[in-house]
Amino acid sequence: MNKFLAITAITAIAIISEAGAAGQSLKDLLNKGKDIVSNENVQDIVGSVTESLGIDLTPDDIKGTWDYSGTAVKFTSDNMLASAASTLASSQVESKLNEYLQKIGLKEGTFSYTFNADSTFTNTFLKQTLKGTYSIVKGNGGDTLQLKYGKSEKLDFLTLNTTVDIGTDKTEFLFNADKLLDFIGKISSSSNNSTLKSLTALTSNYDGLKIGFQVKKQN
Repeated sequence: MNKFLAITAITAIAIISEAGAAGQSLKDLLNKGKDIVSNENVQDIVGSVTESLGIDLTPDDIKGTWDYSGTAVKFTSDNMLASAASTLASSQVESKLNEYLQKIGLKEGTFSYTFNADSTFTNTFLKQTLKGTYSIVKGNGGDTLQLKYGKSEKLDFLTLNTTVDIGTDKTEFLFNADKLLDFIGKISSSSNNSTLKSLTALTSNYDGLKIGFQVKKQN
């Protein structure tokens, strides 16, 4: 990191710390950090620092409609993060995940979440509309968004926990791999899909693996 990046990163960290103490939302902090610096590397640092500090997730951060824009894969295991193999593993999992989602028709324009102010949400996939309630769960490892689906033809009061990774340029909803694959298999009626079985076998080889969706918020 050169001198400019170091100074800018320190400035961003100071602002995030000060704003965090004042109880500002994650969205406010990221926007402030983005306004201060335009360097892409520094913006990545701001996002990483925000995540590591465990800034509170608020309803204002997630209210609105979020459209699927791509897959997301992340390793949370310390061992994997320290290993050069994590990059290759991420690429393999992401490629297989993309292949599976394309086969079942989950792509841009077919999948979205809408979070309402009354703690209800709607999840659409193709012609399906799944409804439930959501809440923000506090924890030592950071906040998680808990999605409780109601009873439907394909789901029976399913609960999913997701880490919402809000960045300056993209937002990711990340889930435990086995839970998300089970959910997708149910709503797509593809639990016997050979690609799903292959993907499940692949993800089971890694500890601390989370997979999910890159999403874009509608204006």
